[in-house]
Amino acid sequence: MVVLADRVETPGIETRPMLFDLSGVHKAYRTGKLEYPALTGVDLAIADGDMVAIVGPSASGKSTIMNMITGIDRPTSGSVVVDGQRIDQMSEEQLAIWRGRRVGVVFQFFQLLPTLTALENAMLPLDFSRRVPKHERAPLALHNLGLVGLADKAEPSSVGAVRRRAAACCDCAGARGGPAASGRG
Repeated sequence: MVVLADRVETPGIETRPMLFDLSGVHKAYRTGKLEYPALTGVDLAIADGDMVAIVGPSASGKSTIMNMITGIDRPTSGSVVVDGQRIDQMSEEQLAIWRGRRVGVVFQFFQLLPTLTALENAMLPLDFSRRVPKHERAPLALHNLGLVGLADKAEPSSVGAVRRRAAACCDCAGARGGPAASGRG
């Protein structure tokens, strides 16, 4: 696996704070008596504003790293710090609240409810987070749909590009109602 990062270091200029900092991360999955090491001693530091691509062959740990930095999974050992918070030490409840407020992930196979309209799907994260007053959720969701070019889409769609943009809107709504971190799992 290769992690490509675009960071320009200029002598004499203060470096930016780390947004993601994985230190000595190991992750092993168990299947019966067998243990499969997915990550072995990963150290990864990504500063705020860095442009990063995680590339590699199948089963090299790309999705596992994404799962670590989004709090979807926990390391077997090592530390995961996101924006100054040790998320690997959070309880399940704390982690669920943190993910709901801070993380948006657009998965390869998006998690839209097919019986709901784009607007209804876009309102779900806002409803679950309860950080946006109820009367502001529909206008905010409609605004977010407009950001991805779907403000005029009222009905559910099976067209891949439309579903992908609607998923991006839903996953990036977060608690702030605006774009959040996104990735492909």
